[in-house]
Amino acid sequence: MKDILNYFVVVSYVLFQGVYSNQLNTPFLNDLKEVSNKESNLGIIGGEPTTIEKHPYQLSVTLPYSVLAGVILNKYWVLTTASLLTKHGKNFSLKSTQIRVGSNNTDNGGTTYTVNKTIFNPNFVSDTYSYDLALHKVNKPIKFSKTVKKVKLASKPLKNGQRGIISGWGATSESNGNPFKQISLSGISRKHCKDVYKNKGFVIGESQVCASAKNITEGPYFDFGDPLIVNNKLYALYSYKVFGYPNVLADISSSLSWIEETIKT
Repeated sequence: MKDILNYFVVVSYVLFQGVYSNQLNTPFLNDLKEVSNKESNLGIIGGEPTTIEKHPYQLSVTLPYSVLAGVILNKYWVLTTASLLTKHGKNFSLKSTQIRVGSNNTDNGGTTYTVNKTIFNPNFVSDTYSYDLALHKVNKPIKFSKTVKKVKLASKPLKNGQRGIISGWGATSESNGNPFKQISLSGISRKHCKDVYKNKGFVIGESQVCASAKNITEGPYFDFGDPLIVNNKLYALYSYKVFGYPNVLADISSSLSWIEETIKT
């Protein structure tokens, strides 16, 4: 019963928001069935439990029907993916949502903040998920501790074969919270990723990188904003994945100048 509820929660949310409007076809809905049949929560399939002490840079954003992950950049600015936020794109505001840092859970513990300003990457294209990044300025300074720290940003894209760790809670918001998990991913060449996703009608651009778990069916699903960390630096945030295909992530290095300039304010 829990599998069925989670499946319909995510389907209802996606249909309502229109976030994945170019994926709402039979194969995409079959992907949801495959994932919900594999594990009870739509999130990281496979992997292992983890703690916020191991990922103190990570945060959660509670949205209607869903949870979005992200990272802390400094005491005022945080970074998430943009595509889940709204079908209205750049007109979206996070003022009515809640950002939580320093907690193993998405619904309790840690410290919560609201958002004063949301800035989408100026090159963000919702149909292709290009430059799928958004910056949010919180309402008060974030207090750092052993479970709350800022992340370092990579200046180069993920390489083919380069291994990192991605972590997250899952896509569905539940009263008891979803388990915080992590899994190892390896970089995949953009050429290979372009070729395999071409069969699904997706275009992989220069602002996107791809990675996969050892078992191609494992990894994040609908777990938007999960950070991929390599050697203690943020290389990408999870954007989307079709079941049995590589994970597609928003590359940090291609937006580094925009991020650094914006968070100076």
